[in-house]
Amino acid sequence: MIMFGIETIVFLSRDWFPVAAVAAVLVIFVSFWGYRRSRLPIHLKFIGIILKTLGVLLLCFCLLEPQWVEKKAKPGANFIAVLADNSQGMEIRDAGSTTSRSDQLAAVLKQQPGDWQEALDENFQVRRYSFDSRLRATGDFDSLDFKGRASAMVGSARNLGQRFSGRPLAGILLFSDGNATDIESLNDGLGQLPPIYPVVMGKQSSIKDIAITDIQVTSSTFEDAPVAIHCKLAATGFSAEKIIARLLDSEGNELDRQYPSSGQGMKVKFEIKPEALGVSFYTVELAQAETADSQAAGEEATLANNKRIVAVERRKEPFRVLYVAGRPNWEYKFLKRALDEDPQVDMVGLIRIAKREPKFVFKGREGETSNPLFKGFRGDEEEEGRYDKPIMKRLNVKNEDELKDGEFPKNAGDLFKYHAIILDDLESAFFMPHQRELIRRAVSERGAGFMMLGGQESFSQGKYENTPIAELLPVYLQRNGAVSPVDNLEFGLERDGWLSQWVRLRKTEADEKDRLEDMPKFRVLNQVDRIKPGASVMASVLGEGGQRTPALVVQRYGYGKSAALLVGDMWRWQMAGKGKRDDLPRAWRQIIRWLVSDVPRRIELTTAADSRVSGLGRKIIVRARNEEFKPLGFANVELTVMPWGEESKAVDLSVEAAATETGIFESIYIPREEGGYVAKAIVRDENGKLIGDVESGWASNPAADEFRSLQPNIALMKDLANRTGGRVLKISELKDWAQDLPSKQSPVMDSFQTSLWHMPWMFAAALLLLVAEWWMRRRHWLP
Repeated sequence: MIMFGIETIVFLSRDWFPVAAVAAVLVIFVSFWGYRRSRLPIHLKFIGIILKTLGVLLLCFCLLEPQWVEKKAKPGANFIAVLADNSQGMEIRDAGSTTSRSDQLAAVLKQQPGDWQEALDENFQVRRYSFDSRLRATGDFDSLDFKGRASAMVGSARNLGQRFSGRPLAGILLFSDGNATDIESLNDGLGQLPPIYPVVMGKQSSIKDIAITDIQVTSSTFEDAPVAIHCKLAATGFSAEKIIARLLDSEGNELDRQYPSSGQGMKVKFEIKPEALGVSFYTVELAQAETADSQAAGEEATLANNKRIVAVERRKEPFRVLYVAGRPNWEYKFLKRALDEDPQVDMVGLIRIAKREPKFVFKGREGETSNPLFKGFRGDEEEEGRYDKPIMKRLNVKNEDELKDGEFPKNAGDLFKYHAIILDDLESAFFMPHQRELIRRAVSERGAGFMMLGGQESFSQGKYENTPIAELLPVYLQRNGAVSPVDNLEFGLERDGWLSQWVRLRKTEADEKDRLEDMPKFRVLNQVDRIKPGASVMASVLGEGGQRTPALVVQRYGYGKSAALLVGDMWRWQMAGKGKRDDLPRAWRQIIRWLVSDVPRRIELTTAADSRVSGLGRKIIVRARNEEFKPLGFANVELTVMPWGEESKAVDLSVEAAATETGIFESIYIPREEGGYVAKAIVRDENGKLIGDVESGWASNPAADEFRSLQPNIALMKDLANRTGGRVLKISELKDWAQDLPSKQSPVMDSFQTSLWHMPWMFAAALLLLVAEWWMRRRHWLP
């Protein structure tokens, strides 16, 4: 059998193949031998051999009784799906066109005698569908109104494949401009689909329009503007100088305005500091510079893509930071004072006010069992130390059980409640071996932040070498040389520090340099001469001898991060004088914000666009962990979604555990209106004990997404065709395509056979070849 596409050649007398092969080989050999002995020129010998060989092979071919088998789609046995875009985006009118894309599509889909639809009906069962946010079956296309809020083109094609699973679907004829709102779902594949034949509605043209194509929200530790809204803009037919981007709050009040710069990639950035904690919503709006209600606004193809709502989140519950110090000092005073002004950070203090004293060294009055240091403070014995125990003071604890008895946490459940740990002037021997390992695990496994401050009992002076805490520090504690005295240390930023917002305190480089020059000189430094691979030196100090030494070093460690602030008298900064006393509190706040940023919470709620649901759906994901931050296998999750500020419209959602990962619970929500939405989750364990509650928000902008681009997405249409074995069609090619389609591969086909060896031209061709070879021999007087 020989195949030519869907046509094949089969042989009825295959048993004669050995005879035909032997005869052909024999005749060719004799012919070659005869011509080899002749005196003909070499080119005539070659022609003679070729003519005889082809003639003999053609006769042997006929001896096998070849049959030409042609296949065609069986009439009425296969289906063809015609899929038409019914979204609002089809109402766009191309530049220079008097009709919209929807008008053009309606004209193509209107049945006419002898048109492409009639040709399809002759051989296929035609099923007609329209799609916008979902797929709909339709008897004809007269019901198209082009008011759909989305273009679920990819999902609709995939849905068709599922609907016709097990049924003979020969192809999908797709009419659209290609601007799918669920294009991201293409990464998940299309499934089992027949060839897709896209017909692109519209053409590339200069459509006058300004649009917000994308918005991203980022958070930073820079105190002046912790939230940045990055907007990508596009403009055709309008200069950048005539465009205004405005930022509005939820009440419609203008907060800021920006003017995009000229160029291909127009961008604007709004920097804001939301006053409210939790979820807030803002609106970014584009307008023309002449006036917001200018008549020129009517020149735009659409205004639907000139506005987008954006969600901004500021953590409601404060980050918990555990500060442990070996003695009362100035650093805690100024650090606590700075963080008191930050509602998103809550620092708990555990400060040793007296070291461990043996009983025989220090005694009180006769019969007295408590440490006299506490006399006069409290009547109970909760914080009264014994003679042989260090005296610890708890500060800013949530309740009486937190850091009970003034002891550092001894288990992961208690320590992992904190998002960051700060050690200040505290020797390694203060911790039991398993407590040092707990600190390391809190950073590497829980993802917490860790920072050690400089002091006389920190780093090497605290004998932290060869401990788990030394492992997570970004510096090596062992020194190669001797420690030299230091004084009058000038603080300065290194390259990584200049590039990091949380290290800088001024917006411009010039202002930052001026600030650094005015900083006071420091006198206490824990000296190191080596940093670990992967660590970054953010700041250094310059001694009187011109030697530069690391002052602030950071690194990633496991899931968390660690920092070493080697300067031991940062409090001197606060004494810099009038007008400079705000710098140290601001620096502390930014350092601590960096330390706790990205630290995971025990309960987390995130939302992501679910492109499988027309691009309108939102996947809501709840991640739950146990006390040791391991995935929580079982949890009771209550999930509620409501439009922003409309609690009466709250909807309870069903939640299912994710099949791919333990501790994740998912749900899908499809908003019906444009605006902001807030999701709230309450998580309880299997015994009904409350673990935590959390909320998150997002903005639904269906119109802006639908009109993100006004140009037809020809690349996507070609991609769909290439993935499925189809091809992009022009409107003028539809009738020829419909007539030719039955000859293409279909699930159900009829076969038609024709005997090639009965064809007169077959024998005529063989005879002509042999006669031509005989004539050439006779002309040159060969036998």
